[in-house]
Amino acid sequence: MSREQENTPAETEPASDPSQTSAPYQELTPEEQEQLQELLERSGRDPQESQILLQRMTVSGPLPPPQVLQQYGEILSDAPQRIVTMAEKEQEHRHHVESNALQGQIALDRRGQRFGLTIGVSALAVALILGLNDQELAASIIGGIDLVALVGVFV
Repeated sequence: MSREQENTPAETEPASDPSQTSAPYQELTPEEQEQLQELLERSGRDPQESQILLQRMTVSGPLPPPQVLQQYGEILSDAPQRIVTMAEKEQEHRHHVESNALQGQIALDRRGQRFGLTIGVSALAVALILGLNDQELAASIIGGIDLVALVGVFV
């Protein structure tokens, strides 16, 4: 009998008998059943006597569940500490990168504001000079466009 077991992160310990677990079982698709049949035939085992338990665990976050960390510790004594240290370093790096990106965006915004101020003041100065030199039409067009543009940006 072949079935697939889907476990949530809290259900990570395999059971020796599928009937002892509360996890839902799903029937294998016909393709999966065919592939399983081929594998069992190649292994030389009787497909009727073979039972397969598939377990899937999904972890969200930088660290595996405590049970998995403990299992790593059984294989390599300092593995849990190394994994936690690795996650801490990764988080520190991510914070550093995000902080640098934020500082860069702030600098870009400030530079844009300075350039905009320079262009706006320059256009008003040109309009003033034109107005003082009896070029009222050109002065009013340049000054009006400049004023409308500045108001449009800040409102």
